[in-house]
Amino acid sequence: MDSNPLMQKYGRIFEPGELIFEENDEGDHMFIIQDGQVMISRTINGHDTPVATLEKGEFFGEMAIVNRIRRTARARAQAKTQLLAFDRVGLEQLVEKNPKIALSIIDRLCRRLGSANAQIGQMARQTSQHSLWVALQVLAQKEDGMGTVHQIQEELGMTLGCPKAEVESLIRSLLDQGALALAGETLSVKDKALFHRLAETA
Repeated sequence: MDSNPLMQKYGRIFEPGELIFEENDEGDHMFIIQDGQVMISRTINGHDTPVATLEKGEFFGEMAIVNRIRRTARARAQAKTQLLAFDRVGLEQLVEKNPKIALSIIDRLCRRLGSANAQIGQMARQTSQHSLWVALQVLAQKEDGMGTVHQIQEELGMTLGCPKAEVESLIRSLLDQGALALAGETLSVKDKALFHRLAETA
């Protein structure tokens, strides 16, 4: 019998390849890895796609306790794995006896939140760039030119919420590459093939 009192009370053992929980399952426990390895994966485009491999000392499934939401991913043991499984009451009892565990969990949650915010920011920037390119392609269809740099900045700032500096930076880049040209103050497409090629790779 395991001499670790926590394992005796909260311990669970999973064999290699054994499913710990499935995506979209209801959950009321979080898990701390005592030994072994756990693969976290999600269904993306119909395929089981690994997103993280967790080792001893790491934890997962905490959102079931924090927000009481369904599992957003599946977890599977990669090797013989010993876990501590805590429901909300069990975790509260553990924290009361060992506040350092609470600090460790808070620290890890903050790190994950920071990483998630960085990913969201990156996605937002990519979405903004994509929307900006779509708008420029629409403006490029105008027979009398796309408008002045100032007009485009104002229009796209209003419709897309793009910072003027971001709009100007992209336009200047396209001018430097020869995709756009200025006739007086009015922008127009100089090289349609180049313009569309750059749009496709943006």
